[in-house]
Amino acid sequence: IEFRPDPTTGQHIAEVRGGFKLVVSGIQFIQPDGTVLDLGTVSLEADNAIVWMHSQGPMANLFEGLTSTPERPIELYLDGNIVFNQGNRVIYADRMYYNVSSEYGMVLSAEMLTPVPQYQGLLRLKADVLQQEDRRNFRAFGAALTSSRLGLPRYWLQSREVQFSDLR
Repeated sequence: IEFRPDPTTGQHIAEVRGGFKLVVSGIQFIQPDGTVLDLGTVSLEADNAIVWMHSQGPMANLFEGLTSTPERPIELYLDGNIVFNQGNRVIYADRMYYNVSSEYGMVLSAEMLTPVPQYQGLLRLKADVLQQEDRRNFRAFGAALTSSRLGLPRYWLQSREVQFSDLR
């Protein structure tokens, strides 16, 4: 891992090479209505990453009080063998950008496995581009959708664009 400050933007940039796995547990968000949403454990694997983060102080205090807000976002660019687990949802991809504070992201060559209500299996969504608009809303471009787990499913639905909303 290599850290370097960018004095022109006030950001610190971290470059991670050679593969990594990051596991974060106990993630909670306070929703606008005041209720707490517990996301449980989130894990992230990739071959390489670039992380942009704002910090008030010097490099030695980079992680002290580090919080991603719209004014001071933490942004990630990942590439190579990406596996992103959040609850029962798994996203596999080649490349990915993610803004932590706005929960916005763009995933290229994506495959998402996700549970759906009233179905005991997982729904499989493959897309050329998977855009996460916020925590619960996704849009897939060049998409194929199936409940089959076979490498080449015998059935699927295809569309130029698919909207997916997690209503749980």
